[in-house]
Amino acid sequence: MKIKFLVIIGLLCSIGAFGIELSANYQESAPKYFKESGVVQGICYDYILALNKELEADNIKINNKNPSSPFVPWARMLSNLENGTTDIIVGAAISAAREEKYTYIKEPLYEVQSTFAKKKDFDFDFDGESSLSGMKINYVNGSKTGKYVAGLNDVIGEPVNSLEIALKKLNAGRCDLVYYHSLGLGYNIKKLNFDNLDVTKSGVKTYYHYIALNKNTPAKTVKAIEAALLRLKEKGEDIKIMEKYLN
Repeated sequence: MKIKFLVIIGLLCSIGAFGIELSANYQESAPKYFKESGVVQGICYDYILALNKELEADNIKINNKNPSSPFVPWARMLSNLENGTTDIIVGAAISAAREEKYTYIKEPLYEVQSTFAKKKDFDFDFDGESSLSGMKINYVNGSKTGKYVAGLNDVIGEPVNSLEIALKKLNAGRCDLVYYHSLGLGYNIKKLNFDNLDVTKSGVKTYYHYIALNKNTPAKTVKAIEAALLRLKEKGEDIKIMEKYLN
């Protein structure tokens, strides 16, 4: 009888120690998730680390589904979350169609803008399409943001193969603006040490990235994650994360 009692106690302890583990995939897309010197890092990865600290009291932890091969294409990430292969995505845009498939934490992680990089001494801020008249604008060929520039009249749109190339051309004075999303612009300007470049205050479009969960996630877990996110924001951890990766 004593042995059975000890076994039961042991099982209860192991369950308590294990708690709730939420599996995740990472999208290889700097500055959200990327590897530097073989170590995974990035804005969303750091959010996971910060959330895990806040969630310790709730016995909840977010872990990568496959640490030896952490990166998964975006379409597969969404599919995995929908079918329950994974439990959570940290860093996802929201739409009506996605809200039908996933449970979103209402509090956003951070803001994203479709916007422009420019030289600091260039007195320009976006004020509608007319403010771009006559500008030479570089954009990444095949990107969603590039479609906007390609459809504009009275501008010189120039596609390039990478954001790094576009910013180098801007730095050399070979274009007036570079159009992309604010995460990519801020991260690459900082990475390339282009201190004479910055991002315009106003952009074409503003949206947010959120935490998305599998639809079967218990309401108690959803509530705990949202509370953890609010706590880390109250402490200013979100600002520290963004400043670490963006100029």
